[in-house]
Amino acid sequence: MHVAHLSLTNFRNYVRLELDLPACFVVFHGDNAQGKTNLLEAVFYLGTTRSPRASADRELVNWLAQEDDMPFAKVTGKVHRARSSLEVDITLLPRADEDGSGNGTPLAMSKRIRLNGLPKRATDLVGQVNVVMFSPQDIELISGPPHLRRRYLDIMNSQVDSHYLRSLQVYARVLVQRNHLLRQIRDHQARPDQLEFWNQQLVDSGAYIMARRQQTVEELSDLAQGLHPRLTGRQEHLKVSYLSSLMVNGSREENDVALVVGGSSVDSPRILPDAPATSLDLTGIKDAFRARLGQVVEKEVLLGMSVVGPHRDDLQLRADGVDLNVYGSRGQQRTAALSLKLSEAKLMLAETGEQPILLLDDMMSELDGERRGHLLEGLRQNEQVLITTTDLDRYRSDFFADAAIFKVERGQIERAGA
Repeated sequence: MHVAHLSLTNFRNYVRLELDLPACFVVFHGDNAQGKTNLLEAVFYLGTTRSPRASADRELVNWLAQEDDMPFAKVTGKVHRARSSLEVDITLLPRADEDGSGNGTPLAMSKRIRLNGLPKRATDLVGQVNVVMFSPQDIELISGPPHLRRRYLDIMNSQVDSHYLRSLQVYARVLVQRNHLLRQIRDHQARPDQLEFWNQQLVDSGAYIMARRQQTVEELSDLAQGLHPRLTGRQEHLKVSYLSSLMVNGSREENDVALVVGGSSVDSPRILPDAPATSLDLTGIKDAFRARLGQVVEKEVLLGMSVVGPHRDDLQLRADGVDLNVYGSRGQQRTAALSLKLSEAKLMLAETGEQPILLLDDMMSELDGERRGHLLEGLRQNEQVLITTTDLDRYRSDFFADAAIFKVERGQIERAGA
């Protein structure tokens, strides 16, 4: 799979761009703040309908276009897959208010999505263009808060499993309704027995999310164990575990909502021996979910919020039994994140039969020479790898024999040798 042509209109610092891209290593080089990362962001957006760094879609609209009467941004990609080609078109337009005036929040944007010219929903598009993005911020997957790791799993699983994406959307809606009801019960404005309906809805959608995450994490862990020693240069054992909030670890108090499906307690990071994962099937997860909801109902009513479910789960990465989130050095955390992303690319290939498009945003500056070599060697089998850098000298001279080089300056792009 590769992007053959990328078209941008009013996207970030690109007022207008038409760019043909070959199926190979593609290097975009230039100084900082010239638009290199914006190109990768656009490709990621085509695959996921989400930005890896913007908190709202309005941030993607070129600042000059925001002064127009009808500000918009547009990303179009022509993508070649193994057995088909497709054209993806995403247009961001101002969102109208309920009265249709469009005079509400400034630049609140809506998406208009077309796939091969036909209108589609985001759920129809996700999975058509598979992407994996590497960036220096990936270290936060190890050192950062749990919601970043949940988001990582959600984006990856949504690209290979449409039912997972639909389950996420349903779960999010149910969670809002259930939390509202919990607050009403706490304030004596509703009856506790009204929770029964929303509990069932929460279990039905949430159990699939947890089951799929569990399966994905087990596969990632197996893949990472083979890749990690090549990046570290030594036989360091990397273990990835899914930490579920469904049960209580026997060593924890009842009110500490934390346990493990295939790992150790979320709330007690420590050095642990590798142990066989405790995996539950979908039925087992549903049963455990219902049981936990019954056990924590008083706490949930008191807090006015749901305290168990996939929205409270986490990942743990351990190297030789050491929890990297707590005890790992920056170097260990960075290498573990890299192993995780390389494993993600392999998992996507296994799930879809297509090589995902790999996006490497200024990764070479974060790695020493040996790790750079291991990384690039591990990526050579991929059909298309888009790379940004401020310094071409970080690459071996023989690398450029197989790469297309583009110079990026002030939103203008020129191919070397053109």
